[in-house]
Amino acid sequence: MTPSGQEDLTLRVEVLERENRELRERLEPRRRLAMVTKPALACRGLLDQLPHGVVVTDARGVITSCNGQAAWMLEREVDELRGATFEVLRDPLIRRGFTSALAGTGYRFEARYTRADGRTFDVEVELDPVRTDEGVLTGAVATLRDVSEHKAVEAELRLAKRRLEIVRDLGVLATSSLELDVVLLRILQGTLEASGATAGMIFLRDPGADKLRWGASLGLSDSFVAAYRQRLIALGEGLTGTIAATGESIYIPTDSSRDPRVARAVVQREELNSFIGVPVRAGDEIIGVMNVLTRPPAVLGQHEIEMIEAIGNHVGSAVRNAQIYAQLQAAKASVVAEQRLTGALIDALDDTFFVYDAETGRARRWNRVFRDVSGYSDQEIAALKAPDAYYDAAELAKIEVFERRHRQGRATSVELKLVTKRGERVPFEYTAATVEDEADGKTYLVAIGRDQRARKKIEEELLKVQKLESLGVLSGGIAHDFNNLLAVIVGALSFSKMRATDAEVQRALDDALAACMRSRGLTQQLLTFSREHAPHRALTDLAGLVRETCGFVMRGSNVACDQAFADELWPAEVDEGQIGQVLQNLLLNGAQAMPKGGRITVTAENVELDARSGIPVEDGRYVRLSVADHGVGIAPEHLGKIFDPYFTTKDTGTGLGLATSYSIVKNHGGHILVESELGRGTTFHVYLPASEGGSSSPRTDDHASDAPLNARVLVMDDDALVRRVLGAILQEMGCTVALACDGREALEAFRQARQVGEPFDVALLDLTVPGGMGAEETMARLRRIDPDVRAVVASGYANDPILSELQAHGFRAGVAKPFTADTLRAALRRALVG
Repeated sequence: MTPSGQEDLTLRVEVLERENRELRERLEPRRRLAMVTKPALACRGLLDQLPHGVVVTDARGVITSCNGQAAWMLEREVDELRGATFEVLRDPLIRRGFTSALAGTGYRFEARYTRADGRTFDVEVELDPVRTDEGVLTGAVATLRDVSEHKAVEAELRLAKRRLEIVRDLGVLATSSLELDVVLLRILQGTLEASGATAGMIFLRDPGADKLRWGASLGLSDSFVAAYRQRLIALGEGLTGTIAATGESIYIPTDSSRDPRVARAVVQREELNSFIGVPVRAGDEIIGVMNVLTRPPAVLGQHEIEMIEAIGNHVGSAVRNAQIYAQLQAAKASVVAEQRLTGALIDALDDTFFVYDAETGRARRWNRVFRDVSGYSDQEIAALKAPDAYYDAAELAKIEVFERRHRQGRATSVELKLVTKRGERVPFEYTAATVEDEADGKTYLVAIGRDQRARKKIEEELLKVQKLESLGVLSGGIAHDFNNLLAVIVGALSFSKMRATDAEVQRALDDALAACMRSRGLTQQLLTFSREHAPHRALTDLAGLVRETCGFVMRGSNVACDQAFADELWPAEVDEGQIGQVLQNLLLNGAQAMPKGGRITVTAENVELDARSGIPVEDGRYVRLSVADHGVGIAPEHLGKIFDPYFTTKDTGTGLGLATSYSIVKNHGGHILVESELGRGTTFHVYLPASEGGSSSPRTDDHASDAPLNARVLVMDDDALVRRVLGAILQEMGCTVALACDGREALEAFRQARQVGEPFDVALLDLTVPGGMGAEETMARLRRIDPDVRAVVASGYANDPILSELQAHGFRAGVAKPFTADTLRAALRRALVG
């Protein structure tokens, strides 16, 4: 092998080019046959001296002359061709050429002929017309030149040039900085193309180790490559390890599977034949091995071996450069990855992040949240001066005070209002730090700001809730006392009605009773604010409730109600009556906002809420009911007051509708919000906790009889007037009555009656006794004395859960205060017969 394979290839190309020129000169005839006179053409001896095949015809196409070279090429005898027409020639292209030449036009073509003896050769055929000196067409002549040797030299010359080009390209590759995988693949592609081999592999030596590992491959099966990917080849192991250890190439001309150093089964499965392995050098160091292989019947020759060795000498530098490049890229990627990670973490913050030069005010780093909140683009932020561009004079004065206190170690945070590009003033609580950059000697200020809008909104909502809770305590006590007064009035009116005989008096008493029962609705609204008035929840079809309420409220009005519900609306456990009341209040509000008529849209959809929503409820799944009108809207100064009790902007109304709705939704663990714009309308959003299941309680209607009860009744109520009225009514019904002010007196009376053998048939127990034992605890103790005790519970809360879960607490019936004598009679009768 020469010291430089590239010089050998260059010399080979020069030799082939010289041979090609010489062949062209020999193939070029000394003069064109078309200029030969007719007597010369007829001279057979002259034709036989020519190195080419020649066939001559007269003007009729009859062959007049033919030399031996032409007869041999056409596989005919000379005597056989003389006197015959050119039509006897087998090659259709020659026949076509004679036709053209006899018509006065020359014809050229190249062809490859295969004789019967198997010999193949390339022929260059020229057919020309033959004319006299006066230009008269006298025949045609065909010249057949054997150009096989010339073609072979040209092919070898092209291959040599291509190989030289590939080697030069790989030499350029050695000085380039590319990814290692790309370099190795290009080396293999160039080597296989130049050598005509079908497969190749490159193994690289681990730095500082006596092992080689797979680097790249081409033309081999996936299973073959997979086996070598996992292997480490020790120096001296197999063909590859031997080449790396000795630094000498190994050439196996055919059937490499016979070599004891190869994995025979693998080589046979891949049908590999010739093998050449060369060391890959970088200077004096062997850094890898390149193996080139063929499949039958291809065989690598001496030229290919020398060329592959030359490539092996070149590619070491390329591989080493690529390895260095890979290390640099890895180091750069590590830095970039760290920068990206830092940027991603900063952008992932829910808070604003801003860094700026303390001297120039130029921003150095900011995150997505700051860009989104400020409303400025990245280009604008980079051009603006901080902090002047983002705060007004009052806030800048606060910043100066904070910076002074911060330098003294007396302050770590400050609340400022950021002025956005749109002119909004957004409150932020900032934590700041000063950073000295040793690289450029500059001082930077780092500010992290937390948006305070959600917190302030929650504080406003909490303040509202606290206000309503305070009012709830007050209204609960007032309503309870008022309900007792109503109970006395209703009881007295009922008793009077039982005694009255005059028809006019009966009608007056009926009117008074009706007015009292209507006023009970007012007390129920007041009781809604009481903590004690917990909703009675059951699994409810909210879509059905919306449809029913919309139909009821809007019937006969000039307002239409559109409804839209989520396809799979989540169920919710709510108090159907209370939520119906909320919907009714919101629908009436919307209708009153459109006195000339219009449309209200009610939607129900599924939402998931968390702390980021800014809504003061627990995280989880909710059903959102939205009621939207297109009315006059609510003035901004009134929006914060609409849920306050007794606040109203209407000429009529109590101002309790929205306050009641707010309290009902709050008691359900939900929340209600309002959005409004003057002249465009108002939308209320009600959020109710979604549920996975539940059951509803059945409702029954009872019809009382006027027949005397004739029962012994124990009445417990904390209000003396209520006790006295109830006692009078029960006596009028034919009952024997005992009165008790609380649970303690009721238990004592119950025990004494049993001791004297005159037990009570039924007990009428007030649910709530301020400062004393109420119906629930009293009933539990009565059942210990007599498990079969019969009792009726009376409550000032129409929707109290105990009234809907009577059996669970041992009661046979229940009544809501105030109640009429007929209602009381029906309840007692159910308790006695149930």
